[in-house]
Amino acid sequence: MDKRYQIFVSSTFADLKEERQIIMRTLMEMGHFPSGMEFFSAIDEEQWPFIEKIIDDSDYYVLILGGRYGSLADEQISYTEKEFDYARDNNKKIIALVHGSPDSLPVSKTDGDNALADKLKNFRRKVCTGRMIKFWTKPEELAGHVALALPKTIQLFPAIGWVRADKVASQEILEQINSLRTRNEVLEREQSRKSGIFNFDNISDLDSKYQFVIREMARKDARSSYEVSREVEITKSWKELFFIIADTLESGASLGSISVAVVSAHKIPKYDDSLQRKGSIEGKYLKQIIYQLEGLNLIRNEQYTRDSTGATFRSGLTTVSRYFLSDIGKRVFLDSKIIKSKSF
Repeated sequence: MDKRYQIFVSSTFADLKEERQIIMRTLMEMGHFPSGMEFFSAIDEEQWPFIEKIIDDSDYYVLILGGRYGSLADEQISYTEKEFDYARDNNKKIIALVHGSPDSLPVSKTDGDNALADKLKNFRRKVCTGRMIKFWTKPEELAGHVALALPKTIQLFPAIGWVRADKVASQEILEQINSLRTRNEVLEREQSRKSGIFNFDNISDLDSKYQFVIREMARKDARSSYEVSREVEITKSWKELFFIIADTLESGASLGSISVAVVSAHKIPKYDDSLQRKGSIEGKYLKQIIYQLEGLNLIRNEQYTRDSTGATFRSGLTTVSRYFLSDIGKRVFLDSKIIKSKSF
C-alpha cells in the first residue's frame, strides 16, 4: 500500500530560511508531508501544546542545526532543543543534519552571545551522540542528504504513515473480517476434534512425486540363498501409490501385505531367465509411504492384540498393526471405481 509520511522539520528560523525551504521542497517532491514552524503563528509557551501535538502526529523528525542556538523557552533551553528532546523522548526516529563547520559561518548566522554559543556546543554534542548524523556546509547539499537518509530510515524503522481513505477498508468491514476469521478458526478446531483428523501444514499434495527403491533379489535355485542383484529407482505420485495399495486396505492389511502390493505393481524386466527372482522395498521407503498417506488422511492405523492361537481382540501376547482406508480414503477410492453419468 502506498504510504506517505508526516515529517516534522525543526531548526532555528531566521538564519536557516533557505535550508528549510530546500528540505520542505525535497520532502514534498518525495510525496511526504512536511510540518514545522512555518505553520505556527509564533513560537511561545502558549503554542507549545500545539507543537507537541504536531510532533506526536509526525512519523519522523528532521533536525537542521546551523550556527545559532535560538530563542529560549522557560526552561532556559532553545525551542529547537526542546523540540528535539520531546521527539527523542517520544521515540521519534531522528534525522540530524548538522553544519560541519559552524566557525566558518558569517556573523549574521551565529550567536553573538557567548552563553548561547556554549549552549549550542552542548546541544551539538547531545545531537551527535548515539545516532547517525549527516554533516553539511552548503545548503544545496541538504536535498541529497534527505533523499538518501529518509528512505533508509523508513525501511529500517517503519512508521504508521498516511494512506488515502479510499484505499483502506472501513473499520466496520475490518471488524467483520476479523470476526469471520475467528469463527472459522473455532469451527476448524471443532471439526478436527470431532473427526480426529489433524491437518498438517505444508504437506505434499496427492500429485507430488516420491522416489523410492525396489531391490531385486535373485538366486539360482531353491538350495541357494537370495542375494541383491540390482536396485531400481521408481517414481510415483502419492495418488498413484494410494491406488496401488487401496484394494489391499479394504479389509485391513499388514505392512507386509502393503509391501507386496507395492512391489507387485512394479514389474522389473528380466535380465536372466535362469534365475529365481523376487522384489522387496526397503523399510524406510515403505514407512514413508505409510506416514504420508496417513498425513493426507487417506489411511488409518489400528492396533490389535493376538494370542498364541492367532485370535484377536483378546488380552494376549503380541500387538499387531493393521492399516485400513479412512473415511476420506474410502470416498477417494470409490470415486475412482463408480460409473459416472455422462454429461451432454
